[in-house]
Amino acid sequence: MAYHQSPYYFRSTPISRENHGKLTVEGTGMVTAMPNKASITLGVMTENQNVEEAQNQNAVITNNVITALKNSGLTNEQIQTISYTILPIYRNIEEQSILTGYKINHILEIDLFDLDKIGEVYEIAISNGANIAEGLRFSLINEEYHYQQALNKAMKQATLKAISLGHQIGVTFNPIPSKVTENSSSQLSREIMFSYAAESPFQTTPPIQKREISIQAKLTAVFYY
Repeated sequence: MAYHQSPYYFRSTPISRENHGKLTVEGTGMVTAMPNKASITLGVMTENQNVEEAQNQNAVITNNVITALKNSGLTNEQIQTISYTILPIYRNIEEQSILTGYKINHILEIDLFDLDKIGEVYEIAISNGANIAEGLRFSLINEEYHYQQALNKAMKQATLKAISLGHQIGVTFNPIPSKVTENSSSQLSREIMFSYAAESPFQTTPPIQKREISIQAKLTAVFYY
């Protein structure tokens, strides 16, 4: 989704601004929607004194996880590697830092559009060797549509504010704003943390509850009277 870092403007029919006042108001609009996409971040961590052995062990387990997820109906496009790291392991031995092995982390991101399968995906991944769970993020496929609805609400609120203020100070003004600037920053995704002990695999599919996502738009509108 575009995150509206550059302002855009609505301009009314040009009017003379000599001897006219300017009214600047802010508007906020919000809509809520149930998420229709979930992104699961999980992975495989292996350790070994030999870096090649650690890599080989990690590759075998990660391939098992990916194969099992594909067998459950997921596609290649839904399973992506987002991080692969090789970290040396040092331990203090007799006041010296000694290299004792290597740790390999292979992190996957799995996109789901059937949110009822979230728990199943965790169960499949963990039962096939995944031992890292870094988070679960809910989002909207059609974020821009919902944002535009929130933006329309923000514009209506700004206009109503201008009308109310105009009545209070006894002036009339062009109801079409001379300039509108978006002040929004996207905060559409909702992330929850999900963790487990690698030595305690799931006995049943974990229940994952969806929550509504709030989409907010803010703008500043300028009216002349």
